[in-house]
Amino acid sequence: MPHGTPKPVLNELAAQPLLAACRRSELKAVANLGTRVPMGASTKVMEQGALASEFCVLVSGHAHCLVDDRPVAILGEGDFFGEMALLDGGRRHATIVTEGPAELLVLDRREFRHLLTAAPAAAARIVSACAARERANRTSRHEAWSAV
Repeated sequence: MPHGTPKPVLNELAAQPLLAACRRSELKAVANLGTRVPMGASTKVMEQGALASEFCVLVSGHAHCLVDDRPVAILGEGDFFGEMALLDGGRRHATIVTEGPAELLVLDRREFRHLLTAAPAAAARIVSACAARERANRTSRHEAWSAV
């Protein structure tokens, strides 16, 4: 019997937008990372201001992203969150609440770091998204200050 990661698992990983640009060797390196966690409707997955310990990929379903209790985005399949606080060691920037039933792939801090080193294509996508989110946060803060 051949050893290694089954092809259907690699294909499922490659179908995730976060991992779509990864080489086969990168997919194999991250295939066993994370735990799939089913979530019910209206479940608070992360809370703004809390300490960070995990990174999540929304495998199925939708979730609302709230900053200061204001909706700022709706997340769908393939979207990820939790990277900002893990990257900078700070607290959560947003609250994430599932809209309906959802399934998450949850990576702890160690698994997240392994993902960043083992899959450079995924790391580049995460860093790019982090920068875009921080830019959006600064813009919305500036707009709020301009309104005062």
